[in-house]
Amino acid sequence: MHVLVASNDGIGRAALHQILQAGDHTTVQACDLAETLGRLRQGPVEVVLIDCMPAGIDGVALCQRIRAQISGKQPHIIAILEAGALAHSHAILAAGADDWLIKSDDAAAVLARLAVAQRMLQQKTDLWRLQGRFPATVPAEASVWQSARPATTLPSQVAPVPDLACLACLADNLSMPIAYVDHALRLAFFNAAYASDPFDEFRTPPYIGASLQDVIGVAAFESLRSEIGCALSAIPVHFTRERNDCARQQTLHVSYFPDCDEQSRVLGFFSLTQDVTAERSMAETVEWQNLLLQNLAGGMHMPAMLLGTNGKILFHNAAFAALPGHHAGSLRGMVAEKVMEQAFYAQHREPFAAALAGTAQDAAIVLTSPAGIQRYCWTYAPLRNAAGAVSSVWCHVTEIGAALPPAAGLHGERRRHAG
Repeated sequence: MHVLVASNDGIGRAALHQILQAGDHTTVQACDLAETLGRLRQGPVEVVLIDCMPAGIDGVALCQRIRAQISGKQPHIIAILEAGALAHSHAILAAGADDWLIKSDDAAAVLARLAVAQRMLQQKTDLWRLQGRFPATVPAEASVWQSARPATTLPSQVAPVPDLACLACLADNLSMPIAYVDHALRLAFFNAAYASDPFDEFRTPPYIGASLQDVIGVAAFESLRSEIGCALSAIPVHFTRERNDCARQQTLHVSYFPDCDEQSRVLGFFSLTQDVTAERSMAETVEWQNLLLQNLAGGMHMPAMLLGTNGKILFHNAAFAALPGHHAGSLRGMVAEKVMEQAFYAQHREPFAAALAGTAQDAAIVLTSPAGIQRYCWTYAPLRNAAGAVSSVWCHVTEIGAALPPAAGLHGERRRHAG
């Protein structure tokens, strides 16, 4: 990227130049506010690094001047602050900076911030290219705005006029409910899935120009006031919301993505809603199963454990920890292969793999203990989630044979579980 370094510290500018050059960025330098504005007017600059040291450039004034006086595509502004001036970060961001970092010799920190800036600039570029593919016309339905009941705005500021051309890409055949809410919190666009999406209580169906508060209800609107405020402050936000739909509890994952113009003014935000009730139900089913088995295993005198599909021990009882070759203490979260005795794991591997494939197994596993050689009859039972997929394997001993003298064979037996 092309980066403008604004600093009245010649040594600091040189150090930043070396860091940026090592990261394959090109640089141009300025030593004061006037020279910085002049450089920006001469040609396109993607990122401005402002050295805001106490004796350096006035970062607040420079950010305000850039946002007010530089026309066209706005650069990404990163302020460099000293460690003792973190309180200054609020003022610099309010003045128009996009990001800040603490001044140090850490080149990786500078390059990491530039990587973030590059992603943000690319997203803006993609949006403007997308908008260029469609005629810049406002749907006739937008005239309904004039008669719509005014909505409460968050936060209070001059509302820019949104360009609705990019909304044509939100096709009605998308199954996910999608809406575009303008800066005055009125619906400017929504797809068919959003129009048919049930709301918390009976209400007039959504229409272009309807206030968001009217569409989702006062209670829901008030509960989302913080998230809406973030979106109108150009901060993407993701959250989970519970909703009652015809006596059925729904879990919704909602994302608000701000839409900004080239001057970084917020025009509105996109609202994307995904019903994750099934996924939440699956997770709760697995959690409930595991908790039940854990409670059962605690009272069992026979060794028992629950293994995840990755081979990690989700939990085990005290009898399992007492098996030959195991270390004292909890083995939770550990990979079975790492904590099982080698002979144990060699015999355990095949029945575990079969259970992962969905077939319950009985296996005879022979282990060596101080008393001699002992035979353990194990059962491997696959556990399934609400979708029917194997989520874990329940392993427990059903019988322990008498200890045999060391001369006995060490080969285990395995058979498919009947039924």
